[in-house]
Amino acid sequence: METPRLRVNAETISVLILLAWLIPAVAARSQEPPRTGKEPKAGITVGVTSTSSVIVTPFLSDKRQDFEVTIAAKPSEVWKALTTEEGIRSFYAPAAKIEMIPGGAYEIYYKPDAPPGERGMEGTQVLSFVPNEMLAGTGSAPPQFPTVQKEKTKWVILLDDLGNGQTRFRMSLLEFGTGPEWDHAYEYFLKNNAAFPEMLRKRFVDGPVDWAARGVTLPPPTRNEPVSPAAVKRLWRVDKSARFPAQVSDVWSLLTTRRGLEKWAGAYANVQLKFGGAYELYYNPSVAPGQRGLEGTKVLAYVPNEMLSYSWLARPEHPEVRKGPTWVVWRIVDEGKGMVRVRYTVLGLGEGPEWEAAFNDLDKRMELELRMLQGAAK
Repeated sequence: METPRLRVNAETISVLILLAWLIPAVAARSQEPPRTGKEPKAGITVGVTSTSSVIVTPFLSDKRQDFEVTIAAKPSEVWKALTTEEGIRSFYAPAAKIEMIPGGAYEIYYKPDAPPGERGMEGTQVLSFVPNEMLAGTGSAPPQFPTVQKEKTKWVILLDDLGNGQTRFRMSLLEFGTGPEWDHAYEYFLKNNAAFPEMLRKRFVDGPVDWAARGVTLPPPTRNEPVSPAAVKRLWRVDKSARFPAQVSDVWSLLTTRRGLEKWAGAYANVQLKFGGAYELYYNPSVAPGQRGLEGTKVLAYVPNEMLSYSWLARPEHPEVRKGPTWVVWRIVDEGKGMVRVRYTVLGLGEGPEWEAAFNDLDKRMELELRMLQGAAK
């Protein structure tokens, strides 16, 4: 099916997203034709300048939305803009509270002086991350969507280094709920959320937002509050990658289905592919609970056929590390001609010799697991 395209002025998009929060009663709503849910996908390109655009793609059959733009900055610079209060202030909102730890706050305040519950994105969290590469979390919605505010949206941002100081930014919104309110929210986000990547892109073209010129008085930065746990712990990380002949869909099935995991991981698998769903691997299912393998571990985030993240559990001989937080991120890249590249990353936040021992132990184990995955993909 041919992809329909719509072009909208950049300033109009930016104003719409701000007005939607500051004046909810007059927030615009999409007037697109009713959807049957049977279409594979459709795309809308929202033009922002003569040389750049935010590409908006709704996947109608599974209620997913993708937003993509190229940014004239290195991934590390884009990462700082997304993961610090200073960064959020530089392009999007006058205040934020961000704790870079799974389960930590990722709150953005459009109206920081308003009463709690009316400031913007509140009660929203970081779910998973790989520095300079991937950020996942929960989001909220304007007050006219109270159910969505309560149940939260889920989003994943992927950053790809294009070289020459360029970064491809991709944001996916997934797992929209059911019912009329969620349907209206889907249309609302489809129309308005292109503003976020566009404002981020413009920050690296025009410089940071001058809030004083807009008549906004900035509140004191939240860094004067108690320090985030992530700021006082070391980030441990082990990366492994492999390139081999396979189809992306086959590798994805090996990572996300019970049958696929049992084919190569040598473990009984309990997997529910949804945010917060189980992702357990019992290497010794007959032993006592707590000794069977990955138990109580959950899916943190995913983008179908591209990225999977779940919580991880160290071996029993590392009890401090088992307290976490530790997590896994898989990335699958289609390199064409029947070849894929798979990247396997384990991360954790902690201090001490036990953490060092646990992550040193991972090095050879992860290489072996990648070879096992590769063998199963043949």
